[in-house]
Amino acid sequence: DAEMADAPPAAAPPAEAWAAAPSPPFHALEHYKDGAHAGTTTLDAAATSVGRDANARLALLHPTVSRDHAAICYGADHALFLVARETSYGTTVNGTAAAPGAKTPLPDGAEVRFALSSRRYVVRLAAARGAREVEMAGADLPVAFGSGRGAKPKEKPDAHAATKRPRSEDADAARAALAERRKKRQAEIDALAKGMVEAAPTYTPWAPGVAAAEAAAIEDADDADGPMPLAKADAPAPEQEEVEDEGDAVALLAKRWALPVSHEVALAGPDKAVSAIAADPSGGRVLVG
Repeated sequence: DAEMADAPPAAAPPAEAWAAAPSPPFHALEHYKDGAHAGTTTLDAAATSVGRDANARLALLHPTVSRDHAAICYGADHALFLVARETSYGTTVNGTAAAPGAKTPLPDGAEVRFALSSRRYVVRLAAARGAREVEMAGADLPVAFGSGRGAKPKEKPDAHAATKRPRSEDADAARAALAERRKKRQAEIDALAKGMVEAAPTYTPWAPGVAAAEAAAIEDADDADGPMPLAKADAPAPEQEEVEDEGDAVALLAKRWALPVSHEVALAGPDKAVSAIAADPSGGRVLVG
C-alpha cells in the first residue's frame, strides 16, 4: 500500500499532434442515461481524452471501457473529430464502428457510444447550440416593454377535440356510475338482511333424557363395532350400565372415553336457542349466546 501511495500518478493520454486549441464558443457533449439527460461536458480543450483512466478529461467507469479509449479533438477549422483507439469493444458513431486511429467527423447531433456502456453521448456544435438557446430565450421575451408578460406559446391543435367530451360531462358520468353502483349494493344488503330476519330458526327443543338416550346409543354402537380405543385396549370391556338420569349419562361418557372431568356446571333450560357456548381455560366462567 505504501508503494502504491508513493508511486507517481499515471500520465494523461497524449493529445493528437494535429489538434488545434479551440476558441469560444465551445462545442459540447450531452450525456444521456436510460433516455434521460445526465449531464453535459464542455469541449474546451484541443483534445478531450475519454477512458477509464482517472486522469481522462471524460472519465468513464464502465468495465468494458479501456483506460485510453478515444479522444475528441478540434481541427484547424473548428471542426470536431473522434479518434478511436485500438480497444476490445470499440467505439461507434451513429451506430457505425469508428476505425481506430482515423479522424471520424462529428456533426451536430451525432450519437457516440463507448464500448458496451448504455450511456449515449450526443454532439452539440456551438453554432447549432447557440441558435437553439437564442430560440428558447426568445420565447420568454416580453411582448412589450413594461407589460411584464411573456409571449404566449402557440397552442397545438388537438386532433381529438371533436370526439372528446367536456371535463364536466366526464365528471358527471363518473358520479352517476358511482351512485348507481352504491344503490345496487345497498339493495343487495337490504335483501340479505330481510331474508335473515324473516327466516325462522330451526332447532330441536331441549328435553330431559336426551343426553341419556344418546349415551346409551353410543354404548350400544361401541359394543357392536368391536374393539375399544387404544387407550382402553388392555383393560376388560366394561359391562353396559343402565342410564337413569343426566348425571349418570355424563358419568358414563366420562368413564367410557376417559374424559378428565373435574368440575360440573348445571345450566338451567334456556328460553332461546343456544348457538354458542364458551368457557375460559380455568372453567370458572361459562358464556352462552
